[in-house]
Amino acid sequence: MKKKYVWETITVSESQTITSNCADIYFFNVGSDTVLVNGVPLQTNDAMSDPAFGDEINVTQYQCVFTTTSNPILFVKRKKYS
Repeated sequence: MKKKYVWETITVSESQTITSNCADIYFFNVGSDTVLVNGVPLQTNDAMSDPAFGDEINVTQYQCVFTTTSNPILFVKRKKYS
């Protein structure tokens, strides 16, 4: 049987923890500030993903830390099964 899912998108503009609780998660830095996602630096226009395999559910706590506060914008997209 096929699973149903929704894509959830959030915009982050201050340092915080993002709880995944999803299958796949993507991070897109569209601001002018560098952001560290669990220690991985994302410069402007950089992206990273953490895809699941099969029926996995990711429960990672992602620490998103902006290095400055001039223009912090991080888009987070999560694939959540319903």
